[in-house]
Amino acid sequence: MNGQRRNLWGRPRRWGPAAALCCCALLAHGDGGLPGDVNLDGVVNVLDVQGSINMALGAAPEAAEADADLNASVDVRDVQAIISTALGTGGLVQPVAGMFHPADLPPGAQLLALSLDGRREDALLDPETGAFSLILGVRSAWTLALFAGNGDETRTAASVAFPLVYGYSTALPLPDLAAGGPLDIGVLDVAWGALAGGDLRSLLAGIAPPLDTTDADNDGIPDLLDALLAPLLESPTSLGISFPADLGAAALEQLLADCIGNALPQAIEPDLTGIEIAGVPAFLEPAWLCLEQSLFSWIDSSIIPLPDELIAMYTNLAMDWLRQGIGPWLDQLDRPELEDANGNHVPDFLEPWLCGPAPSSLCVLDQDANGIPDFCEDASGNGLPNLFDPDSHTPDDWDGDGVPNDMDIDADNDGVPNYADANPSDPNVF
Repeated sequence: MNGQRRNLWGRPRRWGPAAALCCCALLAHGDGGLPGDVNLDGVVNVLDVQGSINMALGAAPEAAEADADLNASVDVRDVQAIISTALGTGGLVQPVAGMFHPADLPPGAQLLALSLDGRREDALLDPETGAFSLILGVRSAWTLALFAGNGDETRTAASVAFPLVYGYSTALPLPDLAAGGPLDIGVLDVAWGALAGGDLRSLLAGIAPPLDTTDADNDGIPDLLDALLAPLLESPTSLGISFPADLGAAALEQLLADCIGNALPQAIEPDLTGIEIAGVPAFLEPAWLCLEQSLFSWIDSSIIPLPDELIAMYTNLAMDWLRQGIGPWLDQLDRPELEDANGNHVPDFLEPWLCGPAPSSLCVLDQDANGIPDFCEDASGNGLPNLFDPDSHTPDDWDGDGVPNDMDIDADNDGVPNYADANPSDPNVF
């Protein structure tokens, strides 16, 4: 590993000249390519952009590799995702950044990321500042490890662990299209096994796309929150509470609209920590507190004087009623990062990806569940990690990365994916 920037599948990036934007149709020729690699040459670049444009215009038959958003058609959104992918700024790749304290870095330090399907990326690691950057493919999970180099010898220094509720995960799942913003995993503490800063759920929440803020009825409350608040606004008396007759729903609507407006920036950011405090999702907490205050103020505005105790009782009854609707409301949002069926504070969509202690699923890259990725271990006992040790390579795992050949998209780890490799297995590797 020489620190050179590698593409999505490990080999040096190749940027096609602008002249390559020709009008010829670029067709995918066969199955098995990664999303974005329209012409199946093993790299996403300007040629794939041109191919996806032709498909979106109907000038060429559609290929599965060009359907970046998996909506069964190739359109301008897929083209944009493939452009971002070719530039390494988003789409089908996620920029990841972080840093080590320079004093903690071992001599010849190298940071490597390996995906569950055998894709490999070497980080650009700055020995002066300890900062690093990676561009990782989405729709997979990645395991990161720090290595120390000493001449021809390489040893494992630490595998990166991400805090997750009551344990740690060595998997970094990137399940969906990236919006382009970098995922900052913080300062890694080598003394704690390269422990990443920040809970994994919170890290991923930072790159989740925001909720839709469309306000079709122009009432100052986004449609997504209208669905939660509608019963309170349309028929407050249906809550079984005898509100003073002089209170108008319009006044309450204005109070709630002002409330939502102030809390909206956080209310549209899905929070992967889920429902943890009094049944209210963390991303709704500011709006929830404001709603409670607004409801109290609305009742208190009645011409008929009411004691504070009675106003508080009415307010609590209404808020409890609204709280009961949060679960169904979250379900209709159809956002997997907000669903936690077993109530363990780990979103359902994350659980299948996670490596680490029970009850998390075993990761392909950590079959013995000891918290050390298999490619970092030393099966032969000669001091070299499996990935760098020819003695640990086998007919079932040619490159020793812990991903079986039949699941490994680059089985010989030469930087060329199998489907674009004339000889995807090297008989001299074991």
